[in-house]
Amino acid sequence: MDFRFETHSASVHFGREAAALLPKHLASYGRVMVIAGPRYRHLTAQLCEALGPDRIVRFEKVAQHVPQELVDEAAGVVRQTRPDAILAVGGGSAIGLAKALALGASPGLKECYFEDGLAAPEIIAVPSTFSGSEQTDIWGITTVEGKKTGKSELVLPRVVIYDPELLSTLPSEYAAASAMNAMAHLVEAVYAPDGNPVTRFQALQGIETVAEGLRRLSAVDSDTLPVEIAEKLLLGAFLGGKSLREVSMALQHKSAHVIGGLFGADHAKAHAVLLPHVLHYQWPHLDRDIRADLKQVLGPYPPQTLQELAANAGVPTDLQRLGVKKTDLSTAADRIQANPYPNPAPLDRFRLLTMLENAWSGTLQAEQQFQ
Repeated sequence: MDFRFETHSASVHFGREAAALLPKHLASYGRVMVIAGPRYRHLTAQLCEALGPDRIVRFEKVAQHVPQELVDEAAGVVRQTRPDAILAVGGGSAIGLAKALALGASPGLKECYFEDGLAAPEIIAVPSTFSGSEQTDIWGITTVEGKKTGKSELVLPRVVIYDPELLSTLPSEYAAASAMNAMAHLVEAVYAPDGNPVTRFQALQGIETVAEGLRRLSAVDSDTLPVEIAEKLLLGAFLGGKSLREVSMALQHKSAHVIGGLFGADHAKAHAVLLPHVLHYQWPHLDRDIRADLKQVLGPYPPQTLQELAANAGVPTDLQRLGVKKTDLSTAADRIQANPYPNPAPLDRFRLLTMLENAWSGTLQAEQQFQ
């Protein structure tokens, strides 16, 4: 009960048809750059009609892990059009690109902002996955050397709109993987080295919410995401992103960034595969009350519950299926140890390599220590 707690003051609008409020939220901006993939052209067209085509700048290219060359291409559009705001519609890739632009992560971009007294564009985020990026000050950009991440107040979205109806066309398998991404945020927030009772409580609530959503998704026969399940998972993702903002992440996120940045593995699926194994790695070093809380929401052997949630929803549970080679694991272990995040358990290379080998094969270690 001796802790420090920080949050941020984004304006959050949650509900079905919440995206209909976008023209109202964008009315005060002179020009808006819209980062949204082709599946959201109808939404961009509606904004052009409501605000006028001269005020909307379209950019449809997005890519996982935010490659630097894409940031440079989008930065050229920013320098040319000078938007007052960036509207990012989509998952972590779209929102991550908006963050990179607000950060000024391209040659000449920061200088462009300050010409004629201009400020960096503000971000309005409309998430259509469960990445949680819309709630955080965390950015990530991938170069030939791997993925670089950091934190900056510049990249915090000012307005976040959660509309579960926008997720109705999301393939159920992709939705399940993205939900496991949210679950990774929530689980790691429970045992964060700088954790606090406030974030811990909301993270535990989020774990229960996402787990219920995943179980309901596994029980329906649908190729896309029913809106009532999208609503449940979106709420859990909101809590996950909020938790991610309020405490530091540890080995789970370091491992996922390494696996994704080095080997091009899908970010959400990497989280899903790694999560049970990382929790097993951390377990002996977690406070007794934290272990009891995790058992309360996930059952007597939490790693198995997490792996079953993923498997039952059709999400891969081994790194092999993500294209990672067994010979890559030694390099991954070295990168995880390099510039490590604060972590409850010491980063021992032998244990890390064992953890990665188990994740590669999808084999959980013994359950005994969880009794």
